[in-house]
Amino acid sequence: MFVTDFLDEYDKYRRLGENAMAQASDEALNRIVAADGNSIAMLVRHVSGNLVSRFTDFLTTDGEKPSRDRDDEFAERSYSRDDVNRQRAHRTPFVLGTSSCPSSRTAMRNARASALKPASAR
Repeated sequence: MFVTDFLDEYDKYRRLGENAMAQASDEALNRIVAADGNSIAMLVRHVSGNLVSRFTDFLTTDGEKPSRDRDDEFAERSYSRDDVNRQRAHRTPFVLGTSSCPSSRTAMRNARASALKPASAR
């Protein structure tokens, strides 16, 4: 049930984040309210980068992938709401195992199928 629980939690927090961002003005998505703080757009880029990195080939490689530019996720620049939504949407296929990455896709599909089987059939 771990996979089902994880996917349920992911969906819960995805919806929570989407609902919170819907309440923010376009200008507020890029506003940094504290000296050492981050904007909503920065946090979306960071969470997206983290999830894509962690879920790419997650059964065969561990941790950060060489292609991730973590520092760039925190670069201060302006993003439109569409840009933020594209970043947010980009991570979902990796988490759900529907990305173009074959090993991640297969692993999540197999894990979901296994989690849905009755305990006696596993």
